[in-house]
Amino acid sequence: IHINYILKTYKEELIVLLSLLFIFSICIFQYNDIKNKENKIKKVLLTKGNWKLVSSSVEATVYNATPAQCKADISTTASNFILDLKEPEKHRIIAIERTMMDKYGLHMGDVVKVEGTDKYDGLWRIEDKMNARFKGMDKIDFLVDYNTIYGYWKNVKLYKLINSQDNKKLLSNNKLFKPS
Repeated sequence: IHINYILKTYKEELIVLLSLLFIFSICIFQYNDIKNKENKIKKVLLTKGNWKLVSSSVEATVYNATPAQCKADISTTASNFILDLKEPEKHRIIAIERTMMDKYGLHMGDVVKVEGTDKYDGLWRIEDKMNARFKGMDKIDFLVDYNTIYGYWKNVKLYKLINSQDNKKLLSNNKLFKPS
């Protein structure tokens, strides 16, 4: 088949195809640019002196979004955050013992950094409260997927961001909460 015949016969299709390829290449470039910016923000916020140690003696456990471990509506946290029940761990949510909020100046929606668990170290969001029976304990619960049924750590370190503007930067981009 001659090239002129192809160009004449499929001119519109070729234009559409080339346009789509061009748009696709722009999307890939922008995606990589966004990923690089996200990684830079995450690296700066995790490594620089933007964090204040809240407690070095936190007890940490895991919980699942099930009726036995949550209130009646398992798809919604105490802060009214709506969970993806197929993959709840992807949200990187912790429940915090109620008195820790006042004691350490923590709030629903705050981003915290956790160290001392290996598996769950990194950035998490406070979006849930623990049952009142844990009152007075420095305790957090990691919301995990259903295949994880046990996790317990002592002397976990909990950090909060010093600058509230950094908290807003982190919250504006949910992609920063992917597990480490």
